[in-house]
Amino acid sequence: MSEKSSDYCKVPTNEILNSLERTVPSHYGCGVRHIQFVIFLLCMTVAFIARSHLGVTIVAMTNISQKNVTNETLINVTEQIDTNSIFSEAEFIGISETDELNNNTEAENSTSKHEFQVYDWDMSIQEMVLGAFFTGYCIGMVPSGILSQRCGGKISFQFSLLINGITSIVTPWLVEWGGWKAVCGCRFLQGISQSGTYPSIQSLLSKWVPANELGAFTSYIYTGTTLGTVIGFQLGGFLAESRWGWPTTFWVVGILCILCSIIMTIFGAASPNDHKSISEEEKMFIFGDRSDKLIKSGLLSSLPYIASLFTSVGFGILSDYLTNNNILSTKTARRISNSFSQVGISLSLFMSTVVTSTELVVTCLVIAMGCQMGVHTGWMVNQIDLAPNYTGAVMTIGNSMATFFIQLMPFMISNIVIDVRNLIQWRICFGIVAAWTLVGNAVFVIMMSAEKQPWNDYADISTDEEKNEHENNVIVKK
Repeated sequence: MSEKSSDYCKVPTNEILNSLERTVPSHYGCGVRHIQFVIFLLCMTVAFIARSHLGVTIVAMTNISQKNVTNETLINVTEQIDTNSIFSEAEFIGISETDELNNNTEAENSTSKHEFQVYDWDMSIQEMVLGAFFTGYCIGMVPSGILSQRCGGKISFQFSLLINGITSIVTPWLVEWGGWKAVCGCRFLQGISQSGTYPSIQSLLSKWVPANELGAFTSYIYTGTTLGTVIGFQLGGFLAESRWGWPTTFWVVGILCILCSIIMTIFGAASPNDHKSISEEEKMFIFGDRSDKLIKSGLLSSLPYIASLFTSVGFGILSDYLTNNNILSTKTARRISNSFSQVGISLSLFMSTVVTSTELVVTCLVIAMGCQMGVHTGWMVNQIDLAPNYTGAVMTIGNSMATFFIQLMPFMISNIVIDVRNLIQWRICFGIVAAWTLVGNAVFVIMMSAEKQPWNDYADISTDEEKNEHENNVIVKK
């Protein structure tokens, strides 16, 4: 009888790892990652509510036109009564009773409707207040990108929301103390803190989204930018006209930001490895067959933002130099800046789907981001050329049209990109975007104007006679 061997042979560790890699699930239903996506979408939406609401709220903060019109009407009526003093005693009694009735009505209105402080800020001050956010946004872009890469997207995102919440809540009190300069300071801090929004969400998506769901979930989460902008405009208008007044807009937005920061802190996680309750099966599905060769340096991820920082300043200085020294007309300078930007973006994005090495892809993205800043001295500043008194309204119209087309992007991508690893499908998407960009630039170059429009001067006209005279002058010029 042969004796059986009882020796134990240890299975090599590499064989165990290989067997685990072969059992990666091909599909995994709803799980922890979907909860994270909802949190990311909520935080992205609230961040853009905080970014956009002031465009409407500032109208209520500076809305003194109705008060001026009422005072002018009362003065004109009083002067007319003084110059036509032909009333009888009975008529004077009637007038006195009417005045008393009006005073009672005004008293009732003042008790039923709360009045809030409004500020006499001219258009230039309002533009400075609105632009303070983007000044801080540009300055903090590079440091925030590096911070997100080094510390993870969760920390930078939650502190961004916390800072936005605190500064938003204290703004109504600070404006009474420091005026428009205090609002500029708060918006500047909000811009610096929100400069890490995109790098943070990109870092979180790279950790949480499986390769075969990357296109869909990225598109869904970025709809929070449009959703937040729309809600911000509506929320600002609704609360500003309510009995609680425009300060409530800042308080509500601040509370939302702080709540989202708390939600991100408690329930959010920088990666599946940092989450306490995620299953091993879902974690394996998320990571799949990803390579562990990650970008070693945070500087590489921030290169596009570094390029945009320098080109943004460079485009502005060069444009002013060419126009101030009469080398180029304002119209030609706007055309060249916009064309350089749009053509550069189109070619760079399309070439990123053609090149094969990582270094060349990063180079294309750096060029695209650098060229993007040319629109600041192109179509964006052209709105100020056309109507400096109505540039906010003009920007709103253009931005609304842009957000409409942005809504179409997720549908286009989901219908074209069936396999996220298929380079040809992505090339088609980038080609369509590049073509539309070139068409839009062609329309701008052909139809643009750099002359101030006649209707811009309506903001400086107070009486009907001046308006009629201005309209007649416009007709004569035509």
